Amino acid sequence: MPVKVRFATEVDADDIEPRLRAADRAELVAASGPDVLGQLREAVTLSTGRGGRMAFVAEHEGEVIALFGFVPVSALSSTAHPWLVGTPGLGRVPGMLNRLSRSYCSAVLGEYPLLVNYVDARNTTSVAWLKRLGFKIGDPTPFGAEGLPFHRFEMRGPLV
Repeated sequence: MPVKVRFATEVDADDIEPRLRAADRAELVAASGPDVLGQLREAVTLSTGRGGRMAFVAEHEGEVIALFGFVPVSALSSTAHPWLVGTPGLGRVPGMLNRLSRSYCSAVLGEYPLLVNYVDARNTTSVAWLKRLGFKIGDPTPFGAEGLPFHRFEMRGPLV
């Protein structure tokens, strides 16, 4: 069965939060504190750009396996913050995450030609995935609520 993508709602944040991959949960706590559900709900709400909603859900066999989106820095900015969290269910659809991510990043780069965010240096799976997608990965520096090492990552569109 193929993966379906649709716009996300706060209800999807409620659904996925208890099933997050351990590394994704640890990263959220290290970056912004222990209210993981609040962070997910806020990310969904803030993922709205000039063209409309930019928060999405990936479903496989009726189960939400990933929640992702892009948060614009401001209404006038050319920069957006990409984000993604997933469940262990992502492992059932190898390759899907790469294809899906490339497609959505390409589309968003047309509107926001700089994508930038931070990834927990301990989350080696996500760091490797970001590299495969073509993001430039910076050296780890202290970041977030816990001051742990995070990598700044970025992707630039053709106009930046």
